[in-house]
Amino acid sequence: MKDYSIIWLPFSKDSEVGKYLNIQQGLALPYFIDGNDKRKFEHSNLDGLTQLHLLRGILVGYFENPPLVNIETFKENVRPILNDLQSHFDFDSLEKLILDIAAYIRKENGDRVSFKALLAGTEICSDSSKIKFDCCTDLYNLLERDRFSDKEWGKKKLRELINQIDRNEIEPALIKHLNTFKHWIDKN
Repeated sequence: MKDYSIIWLPFSKDSEVGKYLNIQQGLALPYFIDGNDKRKFEHSNLDGLTQLHLLRGILVGYFENPPLVNIETFKENVRPILNDLQSHFDFDSLEKLILDIAAYIRKENGDRVSFKALLAGTEICSDSSKIKFDCCTDLYNLLERDRFSDKEWGKKKLRELINQIDRNEIEPALIKHLNTFKHWIDKN
């Protein structure tokens, strides 16, 4: 799995981004870099950062709290930024965008990182049972393999997410997995 970093780039209220978002103060946006991009950045080369870097950065960096970054302004503008990225990448819905990007992150960087993206997705698209199901799957896999640092928090979060899923909104074949997740929580 590829190692990654989240780089927070500042934008003033007078920058193109600031004017586009009509912000009253500056904000920083997270960019996700890995592989060759990470090596280029380590040599102080920010050329080539794309909207895909931003999209992955928003999802994976959503719960970070870096110093000197106005997280509130960032979070207030996440939805309009993601809506623009949804349009740019031609996704039918924000839900589909989050699910597909999380799947890509899982393939490239592992389920620990895709869990972070999906957890952000559960807050950004709080009505999506599909995002919650995928988040449960990643969390269950991490817990079951004993690769999650706070097992008690993880079990509590898994139960919370399971209880929020509308079973009518996910594939019927997947419901058995919810039962597996619940059974695992109860016996552990």
